[in-house]
Amino acid sequence: MRFKGYPRTVRRDQIVGSVAHNPFWDRASGVRYMKLRLRNGEAALVSRTKDKPGTLRPTASRVRLALFSIIASHLVGARVLDLFAGSGALGIEALERGSASVDFVERSRKIAAALTANLFRLGLGDRTRVFTLRAEKAIEKLDDGYDLIFMDPPYNYQELTGLVEKITAGPLIRRTGHLVVEHFKGRVLPEEVGGFSVEKARRYGDTAITIYGPGGF
Repeated sequence: MRFKGYPRTVRRDQIVGSVAHNPFWDRASGVRYMKLRLRNGEAALVSRTKDKPGTLRPTASRVRLALFSIIASHLVGARVLDLFAGSGALGIEALERGSASVDFVERSRKIAAALTANLFRLGLGDRTRVFTLRAEKAIEKLDDGYDLIFMDPPYNYQELTGLVEKITAGPLIRRTGHLVVEHFKGRVLPEEVGGFSVEKARRYGDTAITIYGPGGF
């Protein structure tokens, strides 16, 4: 497998590891690629936009590992939505752990295009869809009935509570489903919303994870 701009042929098993110290550019798209460690040796190339540094904040590896340990029993066969997808790390990990399909929502056209290319490079194109939409629009347009929804917005996202309320109040998420929200530790979310309640809440440094569900996690 050869990636444009990379100096040699790279196999999937060769790019597993920490984020690369020497990312490379796809000059045609203006996107910078870097390496991302995933479970069981599967790796994705993720992207950052050239003109907007810091717009992509992939979930830290230790936070992702802890999160997927908590939700492991809800992954197999699940229909998953990854809002604020960015690198797609959460959705890709869900696929690797047995979820049936994942829909990714990313507002940046450049990042969405890079994510789409990455998914096909990993052979995941037939189990995924990428939508270039704002999250607020996506929840109105997407099909109903997700088993698991990831929300990992920027820490300064002001509409977080409102978006949680809209998702839990509507048919986008199954009544037996779970909503996973990654947010800054200082952000306080409601204990109960739309018939869902907080089943798990964890902190990892400045990052907090709040998991809503119907109860009985």
